[in-house]
Amino acid sequence: MGVDIQIEGVSYIGGNNEYGAWWVDLSSVEVDQDIALQQTEANFDVWIRGMYSGDQWLWPIDRPRAGQEVVFTNANGEREFGGILVNAEEEEMEPNTMVYHCQCSDYSKWFDRHLVNATYAQGITVQQLIAEIVETYVNTPGNTRTFTTNNVQQFPTIPLPILQFVYIPPSEVMGQLTQMLGWGFFIDFYRDVNFFSTENFVSPLPNNILDTDDLAEDPYLEPSNLPNWVDFKVSEDVSQQKNRVYITGIYVAQQALYKQCFTGDGSTTVFTMDYQPPNDVSRISVFVGGTAYQIALDGIDGYPGQTNTSATNDQTVYVNFSAQTLRFNTAPANGVQIEVDYYPMQQTVVMVEDPQAQAYMRAIDGTDGIYEYNRMDPSLSAETPTLAQTRATMTLNKYAMPHIQGSFTSYLSGWRVGQYFTLRSQRRFHGDLDNQQMFIIRVQKKIIQVEEGGDWLFQYTIQFANVPFEF
Repeated sequence: MGVDIQIEGVSYIGGNNEYGAWWVDLSSVEVDQDIALQQTEANFDVWIRGMYSGDQWLWPIDRPRAGQEVVFTNANGEREFGGILVNAEEEEMEPNTMVYHCQCSDYSKWFDRHLVNATYAQGITVQQLIAEIVETYVNTPGNTRTFTTNNVQQFPTIPLPILQFVYIPPSEVMGQLTQMLGWGFFIDFYRDVNFFSTENFVSPLPNNILDTDDLAEDPYLEPSNLPNWVDFKVSEDVSQQKNRVYITGIYVAQQALYKQCFTGDGSTTVFTMDYQPPNDVSRISVFVGGTAYQIALDGIDGYPGQTNTSATNDQTVYVNFSAQTLRFNTAPANGVQIEVDYYPMQQTVVMVEDPQAQAYMRAIDGTDGIYEYNRMDPSLSAETPTLAQTRATMTLNKYAMPHIQGSFTSYLSGWRVGQYFTLRSQRRFHGDLDNQQMFIIRVQKKIIQVEEGGDWLFQYTIQFANVPFEF
């Protein structure tokens, strides 16, 4: 048969017993991965024929049930899909024959059963954050549908700000990390979390090269020699070009130290600062009557009146960044001088551009070649403009050059959105695309029979682009 479709570990690829027969209509199998949705969906039909005996209906196999695990494997035993049956619609074909139209999604539903409600202090690494979220909110006690983090790649050291998540799904947390850092994320068909650099995610092509000058045979004419690709198409688009990007609405710590003074009255415990303080508490100093106070994060390290942390005592001041306040456990005495020194966060504009892309367009369209874009994103506020610069660079990576997009059909297994390959051709676009990297943005699968009476196998329709994003 060459392929297998399993529901809760039981094969539904044809069988029978004394009560009847069952099988999956292999021509109904479809799998669709989309880089924009970051989710895989699958559909197939199950036919079950039973018998009526002894005043009751007897069925040879259990009907597909919504919520069960579904796994597709190819002839090599590799998973082509793994996920959850989310909808099973029964249709009566004959009194003794039912067909179940099954709709499936990947493991995201199990991954997102519990919502993340936590604040993570500045300095946590990407690997630590992902591991902690999976351990705390995904692999909960009593859960047998656990996930692993074997394919979370080592991320370079980039200072992360304080991260606060208020009742959002774990996959949305991962999505925010990909938006912030420019890496990719997905949950594979073995329930393993993948967080990866697109520069290291290669396709299944031999040597990771698609040579479109090597004309392939049509598999329908030569079924014994299935090609790596057929039906190659490609297009070029400049409708959404952006090669100078402004990030506005962000706050960045200033370089000049700012001093602000208050006077205690013996009853006031909360004092409002003129500016938003930096998230890095090491860049804030508070003195009460000349005595240096310990700095704590309000509501994170503790809060006034709390007695179960070592950070809590009468010489601790609690800083609230969003409210721009200092809070004391005990009100400073009447007339005592309170001094706070800090590097204030002030609104800043970050601009990043791509001169090479501008020159390229200038030579083509006769303008100055500059196409500007503004993105207002206060969430990128941080001690330094690094995150805003990263976001601007990501936008340039996506839109600075003309958008190249295309498709082809393949019979190689192992395709996944986010992979890249090198395109080789002296014929396509007069050689303009030769030796360029292309990224997989959509993978569609179906099961076909290349030659009558032969094995069934997976056929892949691959959509690619010159950037790892779908427009």
